[in-house]
Amino acid sequence: MARRSIYVALFAACLALSLWHGQAVQAKQPGAWVTYDRAIADLTWVAEQGEFRSELSGTFSLRAPEEFSFAYQESNLSLRRIRGYRNFTATQFQAQTAYGYGGYPLFELWKAYFWPLTQIHQEPLVFVAAERLAHRDVDRYYLESDPRKVVWIDQQTNIPLLIMEGEQASLSVTNYRFDSGDTQQYRYVELELGGEGVSGKLTLWWGDFAAWVPVEMVITEGNLTNTLTFRNWELHTDQVGDLSILKTLEWEISLGETAYNLGQWEDVIASFSKVVDIDPYYLPGYFFLAHAFYFMDNYFGAVENLQQGLMLQPDNALLLNNLAYIYMERRVNLGEAVRMAEQAVAQSRRAVYLDTLGYGYFLLGQYDLAQAILEEALAAVDESVSAESRGEIELHLEMVYHALEGD
Repeated sequence: MARRSIYVALFAACLALSLWHGQAVQAKQPGAWVTYDRAIADLTWVAEQGEFRSELSGTFSLRAPEEFSFAYQESNLSLRRIRGYRNFTATQFQAQTAYGYGGYPLFELWKAYFWPLTQIHQEPLVFVAAERLAHRDVDRYYLESDPRKVVWIDQQTNIPLLIMEGEQASLSVTNYRFDSGDTQQYRYVELELGGEGVSGKLTLWWGDFAAWVPVEMVITEGNLTNTLTFRNWELHTDQVGDLSILKTLEWEISLGETAYNLGQWEDVIASFSKVVDIDPYYLPGYFFLAHAFYFMDNYFGAVENLQQGLMLQPDNALLLNNLAYIYMERRVNLGEAVRMAEQAVAQSRRAVYLDTLGYGYFLLGQYDLAQAILEEALAAVDESVSAESRGEIELHLEMVYHALEGD
């Protein structure tokens, strides 16, 4: 009985130790140092590249992590507002709206250089040790999925003060300041940013609203330097506005591209018809629609959308080539088709463009020209040319050889 009591006591002690150890490890997991997801600030944005310099002052607003707006006055006092959702943007100016699909530089800077630092605590971090860094108590972690990435996080604020990726520091603390009379909570932190082809500085401020906000970001990429200066932060509110149209664009483009890859042509038409209804200037939409109509044997639908695209960009080589080839297949407008094919080849002597032009010369009975162009097309075939396209080039060349033999 005594031995059993000893075993029970040892078991209880081990259980208590394991529970304490688990709690200690859990306590070492860093918390969030930014807890707001909506905010507004006055912003001055200066971009400098060589002798070029631009400066915009306006109102910046965010709904984290991927919804933004920036509004500023033009020199004529007209208001320009840019709203962003992921890589989609809507610019409103003088009652007109223009859409963009490659992001907006201001929003991309925020997403690339500030927001990821606020999400360090969400990464799979493994605690290593409590240490001292720059006269601060910090906890050292490494990234479970990449042990070469090591992070030192301030115990008091949860702000990362040093991030090493191998032997390269992508972030390091350079300075921090206390307000006079308060040495318990520092109010300003300066962090140096680094990376391949990138350098910069991020200055954070502990505001009177008891939260950390950026007051300055200086980012240099190559010979371009962007300086963002923030003032008058308001938290837990925003002026981003309604982004439902941008979300619809993203959704329909994603659906349409997926349907295109699967050869589901009716779904391609349904999605991209909605896209160009919203944004009649979205050039890729007309390409996708034309392609879908073509494979559904809808000649007029294909031609109409290629023509719509060319109205937006008359020198687009791909649209010129595709419309020319459709005319040639139908044996209509051959003179115009060859002129369009010549325009496409003048921009790029790709094998498929050369094939269209050579085939056009063949249809016009200009066999010597057709032979020279199609032989060049065959020689230009590389890994980017599909087996089907190569087969068409070879077929057209055989047709030319046969015609020349007949002469």
